[in-house]
Amino acid sequence: MLGFMARSPELIRHVVLMSICSAVGQLFIFHTIKQFGPLVFATIQTVRQFLSVVLSIVLFAHPVNPGMCFGILVVFVSLGAQIADKARQGPDCGANGHGRKMGADEPQRSERRRRGGTP
Repeated sequence: MLGFMARSPELIRHVVLMSICSAVGQLFIFHTIKQFGPLVFATIQTVRQFLSVVLSIVLFAHPVNPGMCFGILVVFVSLGAQIADKARQGPDCGANGHGRKMGADEPQRSERRRRGGTP
């Protein structure tokens, strides 16, 4: 494998670029989970994958059978229901997934609790 990489200097550039993009993507993932919670992140990922499939079908004219249409409909309805539920709960439903907004000292308190200290 190292011989192949030595014969293909362009490959090394692509590997380095892909590694940088992957690391930056992980930073965005960690930030999103820290700021908005894992449920919001999971919703973002589902929407991203859903849009990827739909755009692939539309842009590349992939054939779609009735079972696939049903699956797309289920995802669309599920996401719509989840968004509607969050809208009904209002802005105080919380960013940390526990029904309340995370205060400025919440991460420190959580860390102290995890270590067995006073909350």
